[in-house]
Amino acid sequence: MTDGHEHETMRRAMHLVACGMSVTLAAKSLGVTRETVSRWKNGPGRQLLQSARASVDTQLKEEAGDQVRALRGAIAAAVRELRKGLKSKDPRVRLRAAEEILDRVGIGRTSRVENVDAPPTPDLSRLTDTELEVLSVLMARAGGDASPDDSIKHQLAATLAAEWTPTAGALPAEGQRT
Repeated sequence: MTDGHEHETMRRAMHLVACGMSVTLAAKSLGVTRETVSRWKNGPGRQLLQSARASVDTQLKEEAGDQVRALRGAIAAAVRELRKGLKSKDPRVRLRAAEEILDRVGIGRTSRVENVDAPPTPDLSRLTDTELEVLSVLMARAGGDASPDDSIKHQLAATLAAEWTPTAGALPAEGQRT
């Protein structure tokens, strides 16, 4: 081999090693012995190897930057697809889209959701028959049926507990609040 040819082969070998190829495979692909590539790597080719590694690192960083820019460009399309999922006819797709959106904005799953603004549910079993009758009258006055369901009873009982006590006497007149 001539000096110029050997230098070019050494440069190519160091580039292959810098790219992650084994010394054995680099030697085989260039038609030289493993010992030759190893000798170059640890001797005269050391600076070529360092230069090749720096070049490969720069190239990888540039390619990674290009990929990141491409992915950032796809964000709007991804958001559109998630929003389409929220409008799907399939409730499982809607749920999955909602979960993904919440996860991406940092609102993870919880084991239990509590309504901290909701008033405590009153215990209607502690009301007397008279108080339950008053509750029915209030329901009729508010436009509800005479036998309110439990959720409405709870709501009215909570209002009564906050606005009316037995010591205050009679119920307020219609249209009047205490």
